[in-house]
Amino acid sequence: MTATTEQRIEALDAKQAIHIVNKLIESVSSTSPQISSMNDEQQLAFTEKETGIKPRAAAADLPAEEAGALAKDALRILAQTRGGDAFVGQALDMWFDTKADFGLISVPIGIALVWFLGAADIEFTIGAFHFKKEGLTGAQQAEVAKTVLPAVVKAATGLAG
Repeated sequence: MTATTEQRIEALDAKQAIHIVNKLIESVSSTSPQISSMNDEQQLAFTEKETGIKPRAAAADLPAEEAGALAKDALRILAQTRGGDAFVGQALDMWFDTKADFGLISVPIGIALVWFLGAADIEFTIGAFHFKKEGLTGAQQAEVAKTVLPAVVKAATGLAG
């Protein structure tokens, strides 16, 4: 990850980071050949199978105070993957919004984010640009397990803080 990308991620407020992560997952879900042909229920079932996270019916959105930090952590992890700096930079260019006010990450988006972080060789587009995300290193997987996964599992299973 370049210093410029790190600075741009760090400069995001929570709502801006959440907005970019939501748009990135939406783009991957709609453009990736691996999952774009699936409907919403099939995509959720697929990501649940791949991540092992099964949300309860009463699952809540990720708490707002955790969602912004989680979004920034996810963008940093993605930017550190081979080729990730380019697609995170493109996501920042395309979806940065100074007035972003959609400050939540839903459980399905959180589950899809965990899957996307761990997925290897997934192809997708952002605007007119095509990207291929490679798998995470062991250290990056440990970072996902430490920073992103616990909040998603807690929200998905309806566990109290």
